Amino acid sequence: MKAKNFIAPNETGIFCGADNIARIDSRTVAESFGKQHQDVLEEIENLDCSAYFRQLNFQLSAYTDDNGKSCPCYTMTREGFTYLVSRYIKGEYTQIRKAFFRRFNEMESLIEDKLKEKYA
Repeated sequence: MKAKNFIAPNETGIFCGADNIARIDSRTVAESFGKQHQDVLEEIENLDCSAYFRQLNFQLSAYTDDNGKSCPCYTMTREGFTYLVSRYIKGEYTQIRKAFFRRFNEMESLIEDKLKEKYA
């Protein structure tokens, strides 16, 4: 049940889904921050946030692993990403977070430009 992306992932894994919202997936977060994907899934599922915030900012998805097995992952908005990685406060993560925020800004600008072209 994978939706087609409006804009393919950039080099940091941020993409635009069919809902025209910049997103990143939990596998990219795990890889970028040196965490096990299963641990990131558990962190997302155990976040102290409202059901409404979770519904808006975290979307359960799936990917196919190297063995052809369907595995769960989450896609998340900038707000979901920010909420999740704000827990990663070690100094070395600061530069990673800043890079992702910059790339979210760039993707959101690209989305806006593409939508203007589409509806011009």
